[in-house]
Amino acid sequence: MSRFLLCIILTLTFLASKGLANEEVTLTQDDSPLEIKGYVTSYRSPERGVGDGTIMHRVSIKNISGKEIVAYGVGFRVYDAFNRNMDRPFIGYAVDVVEPDKTYTPVWEQRARSAFLYENYGTGLVYIDVVRFKDGTIWESDEFEINEQISGLDLAVEPENLAD
Repeated sequence: MSRFLLCIILTLTFLASKGLANEEVTLTQDDSPLEIKGYVTSYRSPERGVGDGTIMHRVSIKNISGKEIVAYGVGFRVYDAFNRNMDRPFIGYAVDVVEPDKTYTPVWEQRARSAFLYENYGTGLVYIDVVRFKDGTIWESDEFEINEQISGLDLAVEPENLAD
């Protein structure tokens, strides 16, 4: 019985330590032809211990436009454990058919500088950047709206604020 109790305690301790998790934020875009249904990030250690590792972005998207999409770009911004911007915006592109009312779950790998600082405490932001429809028309995100939403978050610590 004591062995069983020890196993339970160790399991609960392990689960409690795994409570550390990255934060994922989906930015709102009312006019986007693609709806982001889910977003999960993870840190992947470098192979053979060489390099900084990578950040994996898994996004579940649904075509809500009613038209066939033939290519799209999903935008990502990542912040490290100290809420510092880790890299310039990363756009994951796909040249794939996305049928109306269908949901797809693509994955992108980002090689951000010092990616290891993302593990457990990083924050990832996702938004739809650009979409090309089968008829040749293109929808683009409103960069001002994206930046306004990001500035409303408690992220992007500026170097001059660190001296205070």
